[in-house]
Amino acid sequence: MSKPAYGTPEYDEQMRINSNCYKVTNWGKEQMAKVVCMDDRNERLKAFQDMTNYLSNLHLMVRNVGAGGYVHFCKHCGKPEQANYQEPTASRLKANGLCFHCDFWHEKRTAYNAQSRAGRMLVMKGWVYGDSGDQPNGNKSWLGFGGSRWYLYQITTGKLWSTNNLMCAGDVPADYLPGMPDNAVALTLEQFELAQAGRS
Repeated sequence: MSKPAYGTPEYDEQMRINSNCYKVTNWGKEQMAKVVCMDDRNERLKAFQDMTNYLSNLHLMVRNVGAGGYVHFCKHCGKPEQANYQEPTASRLKANGLCFHCDFWHEKRTAYNAQSRAGRMLVMKGWVYGDSGDQPNGNKSWLGFGGSRWYLYQITTGKLWSTNNLMCAGDVPADYLPGMPDNAVALTLEQFELAQAGRS
């Protein structure tokens, strides 16, 4: 295949593809350098696992981008994103210029703040939870945390309740924590009973 002539649309397109391929691989190298310098062992381990997953799929991404396939670079974290998801997710990623991970937390933060921090989304010690409804007779295999009993107090509403079907959506990334402060706490059974007694 002959090289397109300089200044032609074909040449410009080839340069665009080459630039994107370089950015895709270079992002991985830059992230690996950051992983090595992380002080916190848990953060380093998590970041390394994320990078392992990214690198295992890198050859497919470079091949697709090299063939002229779509890619954008997340405006929040810089990660390459091909937006190969079902609608409306794919269109939202492209319109907002975010990767799937950043879009997920952007949506969570938007929903959290739309509820005035008083809705069903709970944030405790930087982790996101949701109560899917107490099911005392439910099959524990299908319940959050294997049906473990939780005693909860929502700071923003004063709600006090117990559930055996608490679900976790993961820890809030550091970049999103300022917009999603804790709005609930988990209590011990003794604390829960004392709080209940104080209300009766």
